[in-house]
Amino acid sequence: MNKRFYKTIVWMTCCLPVVAMTLLTAACSDNGSSTSNTLFNPKEDVTITEFSPDSGSVRTKMFIYGKNFGTDKTKITVTIGDKSANVIGSDGECVYCMIPSRCDGPVAVSVTDGVTTKTATSANAFKYIFKPVVRTLIRNVDQYGKSSMKDGPFEEAGLVNPYWLTIDPKDPSKLFYLEWGTNVRLIDLKNKTVSTCIPSGAGGMNRPSSACWTKSGDTLLISNGSGTENENSIAVMYLTRASQFKTVRTLATTIMCNSVAVNPVDGEIFYMSGSNARVFRYNRKTQSGDLIGSFRVLGPNFRMFFHPSGKWMYLFDEYHGYIAKSFYDFKTKTLEPPIFFAGNFSQQGYQDGVGTDIRFSWGYQGVFVKNLQYVREAREDVYDFYITDSGNDCIRILTPDARMTTFAGRGSTSLDGSTKGLVDGDLRKEARFNWPDGIYYDDVNNIFYIADYYNHALRYINMSE
Repeated sequence: MNKRFYKTIVWMTCCLPVVAMTLLTAACSDNGSSTSNTLFNPKEDVTITEFSPDSGSVRTKMFIYGKNFGTDKTKITVTIGDKSANVIGSDGECVYCMIPSRCDGPVAVSVTDGVTTKTATSANAFKYIFKPVVRTLIRNVDQYGKSSMKDGPFEEAGLVNPYWLTIDPKDPSKLFYLEWGTNVRLIDLKNKTVSTCIPSGAGGMNRPSSACWTKSGDTLLISNGSGTENENSIAVMYLTRASQFKTVRTLATTIMCNSVAVNPVDGEIFYMSGSNARVFRYNRKTQSGDLIGSFRVLGPNFRMFFHPSGKWMYLFDEYHGYIAKSFYDFKTKTLEPPIFFAGNFSQQGYQDGVGTDIRFSWGYQGVFVKNLQYVREAREDVYDFYITDSGNDCIRILTPDARMTTFAGRGSTSLDGSTKGLVDGDLRKEARFNWPDGIYYDDVNNIFYIADYYNHALRYINMSE
């Protein structure tokens, strides 16, 4: 770290609180208030004359004007409806706070000296505006920004390189994720803990690379992307609910399996091999794979994602800038040769657009999400596809008509102009990721979860916030 950069960081760390209080004082002065009587007087009432703004979303800055607030923010409590707001500061006649999520109702300010408490409530109500933001759920690193594998409560758990996510279809509080090249782990969203289900090497697993559920929802399938040149290498493993997802067994074998996918309608299981880009359908009778084709045009590392209708799937890999489409024949239970749908096989980059004009880089995981506007319009296909664009540190949306836009990330830049980083906030104005690899959508609670690889973090976007 050079001296100039270090001094800049020190200046920002030391001065930002001063800047905040300066803005607070300026806001109060602009309102015409005096700042002479700054101490809380327990013999006098606390009053609220107005607050601004009168509507907004989570993390919106609010100024509450009145009298007898005092300047000790630790003695001031602000509630909006039934939610507590984070108090940033006060000059006695103006309280500066941040709007909490999903709050509606009157604004109340309570001030105490430890013996007497005075409370004032606004005559008008604050109106909450739903606006999703990026937040960080789990991240624990040392002073060098490094993390270690550690089970335990969210406050202590360590994620090293999380890169693939999937939610238990029968329990949305159970979020499974893969650590690159090592473990299968469980994030218990209800109990707020992280635990290791399958450690590296167990049952022959040495590089879990993708995961999906069988149609019954009782078995978790995991592809094993081992690079060994042996057709008897473990390709697809499975964990069952009956074993509490603690025992790993082998389903199929082949060379370097990077992806496994299940047709959500008929339950057929498909997996690929990096050797000649072959695709197999698992044959339950023979308990082996039937070769259905070689998709060499896609390269050797593609991943497969079935549309909820089961009629077709998307295929793409991290080394090329394309998204291909392969249609499924329910009668023959085979996939047709893929056609390029969006992007460019030989050209990566960053560009929103339509069809072949699209550019993206290092796509890893995607998830289909129902678009209610499409439902209202009675469209044939009502699902958008959300994909992690790791190389561009963002999440993109691909519509059924091959139009791609940026959903979240690249919202701000660092001092060196990079869009990488760990910044929560507005999806497109503030939020930053550092190589987001995994994404999954909880359609019960309307929440996206994102595995942020180089930030060693689990991020999320609550679409109802």
